[in-house]
Amino acid sequence: MLNYFAYGSNLHPVRLRERVSSAQIIGIAQLDKHILKFNKKSRDGSAKCNLVNTGKKSDFIHGAIYQLSAEHKVVLDNFEGKGFGYLDKQIELKFDNKKYNCFSYFAQQQYIVDDLQPYHWYKQLVALGAS
Repeated sequence: MLNYFAYGSNLHPVRLRERVSSAQIIGIAQLDKHILKFNKKSRDGSAKCNLVNTGKKSDFIHGAIYQLSAEHKVVLDNFEGKGFGYLDKQIELKFDNKKYNCFSYFAQQQYIVDDLQPYHWYKQLVALGAS
């Protein structure tokens, strides 16, 4: 089993489980010194979510830690475009006084474009997942 830190549109549990049926939520966690930006250029030319390390102690983002079957990681990698927009990185998070080593997706530098806009439906999906 692997731990995955979901943010953005994958925060929506229905969307994530449609992609990866083994995903089971562990809980909500905070990633310090990061913010959420809509600055990753997608295949359709719109902006998608990205985690940006600011280094500032006052910055943070909330997301969800999910546990999923290791064999399903390649499925999620394909949905996320690993190597074609995102790369996965290991991060350590705390939930309920326990440490979790998780992977999450960060935009590759060549796909970061700061003046793009996300589609309205995409922003709604992100907001629904966060609520």
